[in-house]
Amino acid sequence: MRPWSETYRRVLPVRIAITTTVLLLVAAASAVGQNPAAQSPKQSTRPGSTIPTQQSDGDKFGATVLDTVLAVTYRRHDDDGVELSGDDRKTDYLERLSVASEEARWVCAADKIHNASSILSDLRRTVDAETIWSRFGAGRVGTGRWYRQVYERLREVGFDAPILEELDAVSGELQELAG
Repeated sequence: MRPWSETYRRVLPVRIAITTTVLLLVAAASAVGQNPAAQSPKQSTRPGSTIPTQQSDGDKFGATVLDTVLAVTYRRHDDDGVELSGDDRKTDYLERLSVASEEARWVCAADKIHNASSILSDLRRTVDAETIWSRFGAGRVGTGRWYRQVYERLREVGFDAPILEELDAVSGELQELAG
């Protein structure tokens, strides 16, 4: 089985440097048959967002892209403006997956595959795994558990796209290495 990322990286003509999240969004939207760049731009009104360039990103990539990225972006504040703790941000993120669009769920899965795969790659290349795990506030067990929780939540909300097979594999491997 070819990883989904190989397939979409080959077919997407990306000529400018853009953030990893937006690149993943374009790949995800392509996978579900939409062209997010063709949408008309508007300013997002999502409460709790802390992205400072929402208007310019919306102008560049369109409202659909912006809204999709915001749907799977950690929020620092809730809808009432109350600052969220680290654990609350993760809980909020998982809860919002239930109302996220299919495209946003693709982006979420792609982002977690990329991040978990990067961690696994780093762990394979180091002689001292603790130097890798120490980069994460949640530590070894919490980090492994987080990626598995995202996988499980995506399944729970009914997301069953083929990309979940890869997320299952990398999150399972990461959780196993985490102990």
